[in-house]
Amino acid sequence: MSLQQIVARLQLPSARYKVDRRKSFRIDPEFQNRFRLRILGLALTISLVGALASVGVALTVRLPAFSHDRILQIVAVGLALVEGLLIVLLCDRFSHRYCGPVYRIKQALEAVRRGERPDPVRVRRNDEFVDLAALLNEVLAKLGALDGPAEPPG
Repeated sequence: MSLQQIVARLQLPSARYKVDRRKSFRIDPEFQNRFRLRILGLALTISLVGALASVGVALTVRLPAFSHDRILQIVAVGLALVEGLLIVLLCDRFSHRYCGPVYRIKQALEAVRRGERPDPVRVRRNDEFVDLAALLNEVLAKLGALDGPAEPPG
């Protein structure tokens, strides 16, 4: 038995796997875009409510020798840009916890549909759907469609 076969049986990710994994920022672009749009819509709604509230406060509390309008515009645009950038970055970061396992489970099910024997579904400890991946591995092992151990590492 070669070292690669042993690593595959133990479900240890190779160094190449880690390099490839780090290169892919978008696992499932369609799902990640939907996820990002939902979060962005929620954040924009919250921002709009906050902006309306701050404008309302600024209109009721005015200092005569101070130009509130221009400062409010600059602050609002700056905050919106920073918020938008943070939302995009955080959505990509957190969507990996959902997209990665869903993508791997989908690949395993497609392999079964094609009549192939899929590799065990591997997920990281902090990913979502760890229980679902373990259950799928167990079911596929019982059906005889899976090589290797029935439990994911971690």
